[in-house]
Amino acid sequence: KIPSSLADIDVSDNQLTGTIGRLGTFQDLMAIRLSGNNFFGSLPSFTNCEFLRTIDVSYNNFSGHVPPVLGNNLSLRFITLRGNQFTGSIDFIERLELMVYFDAAENQFNEPLSPTIFELLAQMEHFDISENNIG
Repeated sequence: KIPSSLADIDVSDNQLTGTIGRLGTFQDLMAIRLSGNNFFGSLPSFTNCEFLRTIDVSYNNFSGHVPPVLGNNLSLRFITLRGNQFTGSIDFIERLELMVYFDAAENQFNEPLSPTIFELLAQMEHFDISENNIG
């Protein structure tokens, strides 16, 4: 059993496969790093993770829309979604005023950007949405 007080999960580069299910339910979670595996399915909304600052799910096989409620987690500072099969919009980031690093390159995002996203660029150190289908 994984303790509910777990604050940092890093299982990067392990060739793990499957869905991540309950990993998005830990209340004290501050960072989740799953990059370089073979996870698939939907990204959880992480609604119970009010202290979450870092999400790195790069280079997996996640698909579908990123849950819009992810944008309600105002503590998020670092998100990398690179190298998956995500579609839809990235507008969920427009409420994340503390965001400094956002990488959604190499996906299939396909909805136009909201003009308010460009206002966030002044505070960011890194913003990459290359290799998508954003209109």
